[in-house]
Amino acid sequence: MQRIGQGDVFSTALIVPDTSLSIAQGAILPWANNDSSFIKDTFNALAQHYNFSLDDPIKNLSDKVKNVLFYGSGDEEIKFTYNSEAKSKVVIQPFGGIIPSLEEKYCQAATQWIKDELLRYQVEGDCRACGGDRLTQESLCVKIANLNISEVAKMRVSEAYDWFTNLEHSLTETHKIIAKLVIKEIKDRISF
Repeated sequence: MQRIGQGDVFSTALIVPDTSLSIAQGAILPWANNDSSFIKDTFNALAQHYNFSLDDPIKNLSDKVKNVLFYGSGDEEIKFTYNSEAKSKVVIQPFGGIIPSLEEKYCQAATQWIKDELLRYQVEGDCRACGGDRLTQESLCVKIANLNISEVAKMRVSEAYDWFTNLEHSLTETHKIIAKLVIKEIKDRISF
């Protein structure tokens, strides 16, 4: 049974179980036997952009390259050249990453067989969206004095008491009026 904030997540260790292998040798297990020219062209573009060889063992790649491979290039755009028998197409865009690609494939799987195949690369772990904090991203974005509710809840009682005491002094007069009773109630409950 999964707890809130937990779920099945794709594991880099299951996706690439043998880091002594290179991409060219099939290190990325979900795509190891895939002869798709699209995948080959994608990895060739990444290797060119980030200056690594597809023959390098995964363990020898920089942390930055491994992070891009697994989680994507963020906003960094990469020039991809896709070749087919009839033509060549250039696309300039960020790379989505292996794990987001597998997550999308899992969510869009048409059959249980496909989902079962993808489950081989998953483990139970912290939800990627909340990091195990059991709150929505929107809730975690709300911060008071640079901390969200989860960060405050993880404090030791004495730390929390000090934080709420200092919080009173950092609020504007309007916010003090709004928060006064709430802060008093919290401090009363956590002081012994």
